Amino acid sequence: MTKLESIAAIEELANGQLETLDCQRCKRIRDHSAVRTVPSLQAVRFNGCGEIPTISFLNDMPNLEDFRFVNTNVLDGNLHSLLKLKSAGFFKKKHYSHTPEEVNEILAAKAAAPETKR
Repeated sequence: MTKLESIAAIEELANGQLETLDCQRCKRIRDHSAVRTVPSLQAVRFNGCGEIPTISFLNDMPNLEDFRFVNTNVLDGNLHSLLKLKSAGFFKKKHYSHTPEEVNEILAAKAAAPETKR
């Protein structure tokens, strides 16, 4: 799928049933945030997909548990949205707000903590 330029139609294609989206080496995609329109998504992978301006769209995905962006650069470097997930995968970059080790440590601590009632 190296020639894929848009995932804007994903909502129509998913029909509420899509749980995993795996894009490999799709460097031409410009609007990765279109995945937010598919509430059924539990896992999203943008590996080798060039650049993503921001991953703040993850905050709009209540069922997302896993997000991976290996060999993909998040331009704004803000990885705070990963901290609400169960797992994440990425390589360390100087401008990122967190290292992979920090994110994994936070997610592991969150998983080990007993749930509190609100």
